[in-house]
Amino acid sequence: METKFRSVYTGGMDMQAVGMYLQERRQAAGLTQEDVAAILGVRSKTVSDWEAGRYVPNFERMARLARIIG
Repeated sequence: METKFRSVYTGGMDMQAVGMYLQERRQAAGLTQEDVAAILGVRSKTVSDWEAGRYVPNFERMARLARIIG
């Protein structure tokens, strides 16, 4: 898979659950979608899509998210 894609193959992962978890952790960290987007260098719509379960972040961004929101 090329790195230009915003998401990774989910292999049966519950994307809705991942999105809800990302949203909960972001809010617990006191960050807005815009804050996370600015830190990661993506659009806030991308963060919204992740949280809605439409996409999941690629591995690199997921690792950075883990450092940002715990």
